[in-house]
Amino acid sequence: MTAIVGIQLKNAAVIAGDSRITYNDKPYAAKGIEKVITKDEYVIAFAGDDQAANIAQYLWQPPKVSRVMDSDKFMMSKVLPSLRKAMIDNGYVPDPADRDAGFDALVAFDGIIYEISHYYSFSRDDGGFYAIGGGGNLALGAVAMVAPKTIKDAEEVAIKAIQISANYNTTVGGETQVTVQRSRNVR
Repeated sequence: MTAIVGIQLKNAAVIAGDSRITYNDKPYAAKGIEKVITKDEYVIAFAGDDQAANIAQYLWQPPKVSRVMDSDKFMMSKVLPSLRKAMIDNGYVPDPADRDAGFDALVAFDGIIYEISHYYSFSRDDGGFYAIGGGGNLALGAVAMVAPKTIKDAEEVAIKAIQISANYNTTVGGETQVTVQRSRNVR
């Protein structure tokens, strides 16, 4: 299980997650295995199937971020197809009979957060708060109660939200990883 939150600010994205990995109800912690990573011009965080997260982290070559194409169109026409291709090329196909199979992810580029699923669709929310993983809803409630407006406040709230989730979910824990990505464009 996992707890990952995203906080969309006016000109930045803040994404935080726990570092506990569980498999067959056993907790694991390993340096270098992170749920929130920076890859090229992207910040990515995965919850769900480890195989999908591993492919995204180590094998996916995301497209260079377009500075001229609308970000939603770029996500739909470039990012998601390249991620889907990487998953298929590397043998990842969630079992449709397994209700727990699949992944959810937060992907940010140019300071914009997108929530995506193993169906290769995306969502954005004008409220600016995102959460994925089994402990995500607990963390999301903590973020929404404070509604941070600055990067510093968002980082502090995100860390606290993950800690709150860990206090009430045995599959969430370890160090909290926080990444800030600033927009290159002023919106």
